[in-house]
This record gives sequence, C-alpha cells and structure tokens, in this order.
Amino acid sequence: MNSRFARFLIVLPALVFGLGHFSNASEMSTMIPDFIPAKVFMVYLSGAGLVLGAFSVILNKMARMGSLMLAIELIIIAAILFLPGAIDGDQNAISMFLKDLGLAGALYYVSLNSDN
Repeated sequence: MNSRFARFLIVLPALVFGLGHFSNASEMSTMIPDFIPAKVFMVYLSGAGLVLGAFSVILNKMARMGSLMLAIELIIIAAILFLPGAIDGDQNAISMFLKDLGLAGALYYVSLNSDN
C-alpha cells in the first residue's frame, strides 16, 4: 500500500459524510443545538467543508491545509454535537465523538506529512 491510498482511506469517510449532508440536510439540521442559527445552512456549509477538504487531499492540491481544516472541522463537530451526549453517557454520542476525534487525529497527521 502506498501513502496515497492510505490518505484516500482517511478522507473517504469525510467525503461520504459530506455528500450525505447535501442529501439529508433537513433531517441533519435537527441535530444542531438551538444556539446555532440557520441550521440547514450550517449543514450545507459543513458538508461543503467536508467534501472540499476531502478532494484537496485526494487530488493532493493544498492537501496540508485541506487535511488540517478537516481535522479542525471534525473537532468542532465532535465538541458541539456529540460531547454533551457523550458526557451524559449516550453510547451513540460516545461512538460518534470518538470516531470524529480519531479521524481528526489521522487528518492532523496527514497535514503534518503533506508536501503542499
């Protein structure tokens, strides 16, 4: 396996989840806390960030910035959407929180080891 394939595997979830934001925006907007305005817009915005970041890594165009931005986005999503439920002991929220943190860690590693 080469590093290009490994990078593709790391960003594949971000790409799939990002595309899912566009097909399920209204359903996903119900997950967003009340203190965040324009919930459907935020779903589209976060989906665009996931897709664009994934493509930057896949195409190796500004991959360092793309992977770092994906890592930051996933940490923010984990903290806002899943940490409160994880603290309350919700097993699904714990799983989602840890998934996002794990992906963020892998993406941060990619950002440290990207040439551009």
